[in-house]
Amino acid sequence: MLSGNTDTFTIVEQNLDPPVIAGQIRLLPYSDHVRTVCMRVELMGCPWKGKKENGPA
Repeated sequence: MLSGNTDTFTIVEQNLDPPVIAGQIRLLPYSDHVRTVCMRVELMGCPWKGKKENGPA
């Protein structure tokens, strides 16, 4: 679980270490308070140039 901001205008940046290598990512918003969760996300990355380790071809 990644923490975010606690107001409506502060930007929070999260850097994932180790990085995630994926074709799809599912993000599920969470809040301790019922009916007060919202989410705006910008994902930034780069093309993967390494060898595929496992999974479908």
